[in-house]
Amino acid sequence: MGALCEALLASAIKTDCAEAVKKGFEQEAVIMNRADIDFSSSTLADNSVSIVLKSGKTGYACYQYGNDPYTGTKSTFVEGTYFNTWTHVLALVVPEEGSLVAKNIIDKLAQGEFVVVVRNKYQKATESEDGYKAFRVYGWENGLRCTASEQDKYSDDTHGGFSFELTEEGAQYSEIFLSSDEDTAFEALLG
Repeated sequence: MGALCEALLASAIKTDCAEAVKKGFEQEAVIMNRADIDFSSSTLADNSVSIVLKSGKTGYACYQYGNDPYTGTKSTFVEGTYFNTWTHVLALVVPEEGSLVAKNIIDKLAQGEFVVVVRNKYQKATESEDGYKAFRVYGWENGLRCTASEQDKYSDDTHGGFSFELTEEGAQYSEIFLSSDEDTAFEALLG
């Protein structure tokens, strides 16, 4: 049953004082064209997904520099008339320039639809009844599309590169995670 049909709380709200949650993301992520995902072979259960790419397709490394990579990434609750949903925004910077960067990255980010897997800073060292949490998946339900982009050649934050906000609207799930906390599952998306 989808998230829209389940409205009863199913677990205690608690804090693990031995291993407190950490904010933010690591610098590495994998970005995939949504059209390259084999949805019939991929599985979503309990807010975690096993992603299978179509034959011959691959994800691409997305590396963000600095102390606070992907700053501006957020999920926002949206109250609806009949159903409530979520809007997910993934913020990233393309710190490069050139004709092939423009052709193969900048222009594609502006027009395409994507799924991105980002490595959380918070990764429990021990097995947990809380489920998977190492790799957050953005855009699984409806895809991420560019809703804002800017190049400020004098920006200290982007060093003259392009900033992007990729947005997924109307998502049923507040969070979706990769259904493995192992590095190999993350790296397998890179082909």
